[in-house]
Amino acid sequence: MIRSRPASTALNTCKALQRFYNHPVEPTAMDRDPMRKQSEPVATEKLIPNVSDDQLTRLHDTCRDRRYTAYFQLFVDTGARRTEVANLTTA
Repeated sequence: MIRSRPASTALNTCKALQRFYNHPVEPTAMDRDPMRKQSEPVATEKLIPNVSDDQLTRLHDTCRDRRYTAYFQLFVDTGARRTEVANLTTA
């Protein structure tokens, strides 16, 4: 899982499994906790590189009309994600 997903996902999954197996169970169903010797994965912070001012200027220059410029400025000014902007509705 650590190879295909972020380490934080593996850590959350491991903690969820530990909580699941800590629930009381019937003695005949499980005689010991399968997660007792399992060590938690180390969650490392994933650093996302910042966009330089030069890159922002070049991106802004590629806007073809006012609509694209408005989208671009909305993304830059608010830090919103693409799906967050796509889900915006008018009141």
